[in-house]
Amino acid sequence: APSSSPTNEPTGAVSDAEIFIKKMTIKRKLVNNGNKNQYKFTLIIKDENAELIQGAFFELNYTYGNKSKFKGKSSNKKGVANVKIKVPSSEVATVSLADVKAPEGYTYNENRNHKYADDCPAFTEDCLYYEMEI
Repeated sequence: APSSSPTNEPTGAVSDAEIFIKKMTIKRKLVNNGNKNQYKFTLIIKDENAELIQGAFFELNYTYGNKSKFKGKSSNKKGVANVKIKVPSSEVATVSLADVKAPEGYTYNENRNHKYADDCPAFTEDCLYYEMEI
């Protein structure tokens, strides 16, 4: 008899919903008496059904000079992950996406990401990184 209780057997019918960066904005402000630029990456995470997704972890890698640093944030219940990075104001930072951890039941599809600049989705092969201008 059919049962409605969940099983661990793969059914093949249920696939993970796709999540992606619906919108990305970058704001810059001077901090530390003008010695540093703080860049705030605001990532709005949605799934293919336009639902806001909580608990998606996005980690950015930012490099400047000979330094390479990482900063990550999980999306809140409004689907927003704010990742703030600080860079000496004399340096140009290059920012890329280091890691994404999708919540249980979801997969990350970068090809659906917001086209932030140029004409390719953010953090995909043709737009792997962004240079933060001084």
